[in-house]
Amino acid sequence: MRMSNENINITTETKVLGIIVDQNLKFEQQKDLAKSTLTRKWNMMLPYIRHGLRPQVTRTILNTAILPKVLYNAYIWDINEEMSLHTCLKDLLGAPFNPSTETLHKLANTQTIHIRYANDILNLCRLAIEGSTINNILSQEKSTLQKKIRCYIVKLLGRHFTESPLQTADFKKSKVQKLLKEESTRSWATHMRQGHNSEGLLSQLEVTHLDHKPIPMCLPREITGQLCSLMTGQTKLQAFLYKLKQTYTPTCSCLMEDETVFHFINKCPNYRFLRDNIELDTADHMSIISYIEQSGRFGR
Repeated sequence: MRMSNENINITTETKVLGIIVDQNLKFEQQKDLAKSTLTRKWNMMLPYIRHGLRPQVTRTILNTAILPKVLYNAYIWDINEEMSLHTCLKDLLGAPFNPSTETLHKLANTQTIHIRYANDILNLCRLAIEGSTINNILSQEKSTLQKKIRCYIVKLLGRHFTESPLQTADFKKSKVQKLLKEESTRSWATHMRQGHNSEGLLSQLEVTHLDHKPIPMCLPREITGQLCSLMTGQTKLQAFLYKLKQTYTPTCSCLMEDETVFHFINKCPNYRFLRDNIELDTADHMSIISYIEQSGRFGR
């Protein structure tokens, strides 16, 4: 196309305020860009992680430098079902096997993509209320964004617009954070009821235990990985390795029973004196870490 002696090239996409929109007004290329950006930036981090970068520092970089770039205005182009931080969190924690993504989020004490998305939506609602445009956001028009916002408000605030109109107080930062925390706890409880981590220490702890006592991230990645493996039950003990067909027997070296996490922590006679000396408490992360190190079961 030519106009005023200038050639105008036909393009299938355009970028508006940093968001790529294609000719069908969809965001598929933006989603692909976000995924590739996450992969590229994380690959840049991997050499430092493998050479001893502590999980605490890695998590800080992920939350403050990588994700804000990757998830820029994600509530507009809907990253909610498109991206997973599974690989990043697995590398961050040093988990030796493959726990579920939600478990990795819980162990690393990071928000899931779902909760991040909900937080952005509710922040958008707060700005809309402050700008006196809440009626536009909550109107009955059937735009995709409006439907998603309405869905999250109903789910997280548990209110019906016809019964009780939303007020500015409903979107105070403290209330939003409380709602998101409650939603996260409900999601984790459901995840555990579905049988995830049933063979690990997590199954013996309260659902909210990691909220009050998160895993210490200031330790070396190898130690964090060993602790996470005991938490999930996916560990280098005979019972789990036997399930993976990586050993010929699930039986512990004590020959009493299968070497499960529960047996290793609570019953194995090989470590009876060690348990007595350190006063082992499965609810105390540092106690478990001391037990792991002094037992020598997983090497150095």
